[in-house]
Amino acid sequence: MASHFQLARLATSGDINPNPGPSVVNKNSTKCPVCGRVLAKNHRAITCGSCCHRTHIKCSGLTPIELKQLQTHGNYFWSCPPCLHLLQQLPFANVNNINSSFNSCSSEDDQSFSEEQDLAETWAYFDNMCKKHDANLKIGHINANGIAGFKFLEIKGWLLSGRLDVLIISETKLDVTFPNSQFYVKGFCLSRNDRNIHGGGLMAFVSSDICFTVVTDLENLSAADWCRFRTESLN
Repeated sequence: MASHFQLARLATSGDINPNPGPSVVNKNSTKCPVCGRVLAKNHRAITCGSCCHRTHIKCSGLTPIELKQLQTHGNYFWSCPPCLHLLQQLPFANVNNINSSFNSCSSEDDQSFSEEQDLAETWAYFDNMCKKHDANLKIGHINANGIAGFKFLEIKGWLLSGRLDVLIISETKLDVTFPNSQFYVKGFCLSRNDRNIHGGGLMAFVSSDICFTVVTDLENLSAADWCRFRTESLN
């Protein structure tokens, strides 16, 4: 009796949905959320990534240049002015980062492009220095913070490019379970001094036409004295 009474009260409260569920957003809405006018088939429009409604280009606030840059990105996220206004009202919103719907454009692609550009400029500077000092031995060093994964493929590309005579790699994080064959590079001799997979370790790639000796006859050998190179003429 009591349970029936409670159900009757719920039914008469007017706040019960007999078929509850998430609200469905009409992605094919024919009205612009900014001006409220109908979006005809021949109208230029852009889809909001927040509310999924289409907005007139003239109502979006985008300049022609910004629109072209958005369309250049295969995967972009743009927010219409109403959604942008709501985002700026959130207590945790960083208004400096949400001050323009255009700033929501694929930032990961921009960051990736910037990193590739920086790398290209670094190698260009390196190549120019090598041309000025082409008779000098070219030695490089990198802290790899683990070389067992895909990092070695990039490092291998550096060596095969012919830019370096010697490359020293620290923090290789290897042990005896990783064979030398896994790190083979044509035209280079490999020498390594492992610690364990949790830290430490050194690796040296030396061009095959350079004579070097791995020092093994000293106790408590320091990393600085691990290899000795002979650079004078052998003739």
